[in-house]
Amino acid sequence: MEETDGLEIGGEIRRRFPETELVFVSVSREFGPEAIDLDALYYLVKPYRRGLLFKIKKRFHRIHMPQLEVYDADIRQNQKIPYRRIVYIESIHNYLYIHLATEAVVRVRGSLQEVMKNLDERFLRINRGVIVNMEAVDRMNTDSCEVGGMIFMLSRRQRADSRRKYNDYIFRHYMEE
Repeated sequence: MEETDGLEIGGEIRRRFPETELVFVSVSREFGPEAIDLDALYYLVKPYRRGLLFKIKKRFHRIHMPQLEVYDADIRQNQKIPYRRIVYIESIHNYLYIHLATEAVVRVRGSLQEVMKNLDERFLRINRGVIVNMEAVDRMNTDSCEVGGMIFMLSRRQRADSRRKYNDYIFRHYMEE
């Protein structure tokens, strides 16, 4: 980087890949405003404490946290529910009941098929009426799934596939840590 400085490279990255988060590391506070102009996630000044790296990671995850956007039928307004807070979703009489880790329940009108399109790989439809967050599953049995203090029967036709998907997800999840 003899003739190009970090801010120029950051600007080029921003132009080519606008969704990429930038974190600048420098020995000087002098270029902080320019980094902010490039919409940097953070501007670290050396020497820095290790705790700052965790702060940056937390900020990144807060900004990029996947969420399910729904219209709450009870309070009559849109809500964004972080995926990690959803324990399971059940369908009863044209309504979906989204059970949260806080033990709150959000009631929305819709179908499991519609909502499943908006969820990521951590969610598994285990039968006609229930989707579970695999991160919240307490136990996957031969014919049932325990989650959030509830026991749900696995679809007879999909039992083997549901268990395989769950085991694959857990294996990948623990391998990443």
